[in-house]
Amino acid sequence: MNLQPDECEQFYRIWWALLSYVNKEMKLFNYFPSQLENSNIKQQDAAVIRNALWASDRLLQDFINSNPNNLSDTDTDLDLAASWKNRVAAKFFILRHLQKHSLFLNDSDKPIVYGVIGIVSPIAEILPYEPPIMVDAVLLPFGNKIIFDSLLKSYPIRFGSGIRKNLNNQLRHAQELQGVITSLDATDQN
Repeated sequence: MNLQPDECEQFYRIWWALLSYVNKEMKLFNYFPSQLENSNIKQQDAAVIRNALWASDRLLQDFINSNPNNLSDTDTDLDLAASWKNRVAAKFFILRHLQKHSLFLNDSDKPIVYGVIGIVSPIAEILPYEPPIMVDAVLLPFGNKIIFDSLLKSYPIRFGSGIRKNLNNQLRHAQELQGVITSLDATDQN
């Protein structure tokens, strides 16, 4: 599953404006377009800007306060950007692709499983190989859904049967304790 076309357009309108803002504020690259264009932006450049953005909430809050791209501020763009303070950045194991979402298990002593959907394409279609796969990702709320911030760093690791069994046990345990988390809305969090 992935976002609807109008939701994709909204995400990228906000995301691109935010990355451009962070690049300008942090002076990371000489050129980064303020709007998504047909030009090809290097993924590693976007990752550098993204990492600077998520290093603290200050840049996100400054972006919301200044609204340099005149984004909609009533129940839409700025509210969505503000909800990204509830992001979850971690190393995850993507274990399964279900009809509604892909299952991301955090790499932690307290396992949590998140149901994450793709932005333009289902996550199963963008991964280099079949699960289980280890990724670095930043999960973002998108209304009552969870997406990722458009950048997944996968690790070229193959897991043996013992590790796969352990990951499946952790998945089952996390699902028994909390179910699958499908919203990062602050009102949904414990």
